Amino acid sequence: MQLFDSLSKTLKTIDKKELKIYACGVTVYDNIHIGHARLYLCLDVLLRLFDFKNIKYKYVRNITDVDDKIINKAIKENKSFKTVASKYTTQMQKDFNDLGLINPQSEPKATDSIDEIINFINKLISKNYAYKSSNGDILFDVSKFKNYGELSKRDLENQVTQLRVNSSKDNTSDFVLWKVDNIDEPTWDSPFGKGRPGWHIECSAMICKELGETIDIHAGGEDLKFPHHENEIAQSEACFNKSLSNVWMHVGHLNIKGEKMSKSLGNFIKVKDILTNYHKDIVRLSLLTAHYKKQQDFTIKQMHQADKLLFNIHRLSVKPNSDSHKLNTLESHYFLKALMNDLNTPIAIEQFHKIISKIEHEKNTNDALVMKNDLYLMANILGIKSDDNQKTSFFRFGLNSDEIIKIENLLNKREQARSDKNWILADEIRDKLCEMNVSVYDDTNKSWWSRTII
Repeated sequence: MQLFDSLSKTLKTIDKKELKIYACGVTVYDNIHIGHARLYLCLDVLLRLFDFKNIKYKYVRNITDVDDKIINKAIKENKSFKTVASKYTTQMQKDFNDLGLINPQSEPKATDSIDEIINFINKLISKNYAYKSSNGDILFDVSKFKNYGELSKRDLENQVTQLRVNSSKDNTSDFVLWKVDNIDEPTWDSPFGKGRPGWHIECSAMICKELGETIDIHAGGEDLKFPHHENEIAQSEACFNKSLSNVWMHVGHLNIKGEKMSKSLGNFIKVKDILTNYHKDIVRLSLLTAHYKKQQDFTIKQMHQADKLLFNIHRLSVKPNSDSHKLNTLESHYFLKALMNDLNTPIAIEQFHKIISKIEHEKNTNDALVMKNDLYLMANILGIKSDDNQKTSFFRFGLNSDEIIKIENLLNKREQARSDKNWILADEIRDKLCEMNVSVYDDTNKSWWSRTII
């Protein structure tokens, strides 16, 4: 397995049998959007690939539940910061579950890690990497860390133009480890004074607490390279004098009409909203059509293409009788090879089209069954479950019981018309189903139908 490391700009081989994996989690001040979903779906496929290859891992994804954005939301809504954080944490976890994401083995919260954060800051102070500013905040002194800027490829001298000048800092690039504040909440007592942690120190402390001083894979969006991940590296490597992560995995932005999707621009699509209108498999597959390192323009066309492919996957895949995870076809070999080569999901998805074409040609032969078994396993690695109940969930998505009965009555009448060779009536019923946004596919032994996305 090879993954691109954003720090060294090289492909690195993942050959350990047990891995430590950390992903920067969400700041819970609002609902998550599909830009967040893309990051965690790409990582989800990586974890499923490790599962398929019998590679063990401990996966940690934090929750930032104290932050200026949360505090401002709480003030705006006249609620406590805990109430705001709890509300959006619950919704976030529901959204992740509805997307079918693998749960992390640990999901630490910043507010549950205050002792570890304070201890971490004390170590940095004792090593002369941190100091107390004139306003009482504890800051990290970037001039003491010689490799600062290596991840984002920014020169320290140029940081003056990138960050706001703050007279309380020794250097304009220095960043907050502990923010002194005398408000009632959210603040904690510390040797540095009453206050709360800075954003960057949370991850360094939680990584150390949950996984140790060095991990194997650190994942996040490319927008976190600077300053967040740059500052994580500075804090952790200054503290322990060793690499924080062997591989830095950064997922590209998701764009809408050429603009980065973000809450600040107001052009984001909430996960809970899109899952109301589209089956999770369509969302999953759509967000995997571009390589994770590249930016992706999210379009309705992608959703329609995913819908068509998923119809065939669910129609044709067959769960193997045994528990064997062995892949037997050339297409499945290339599928796995693509994922093992820096998680190349676009090339992997191409293999679905190729194996489906061969299955259609082979019809109901033994060779076709082998391919259908591989199709099932390939889909499973992408997090697309194709057991009978999941197939039904996909085909009947968005329909109530009365609508399903009406559709199946029409299909029964159409089957009878086809049996009677009344092709005119059969076509009329098919046209009527089409008007109801129902797609019908006539297989050798049966007809399949599914709700067509609009």
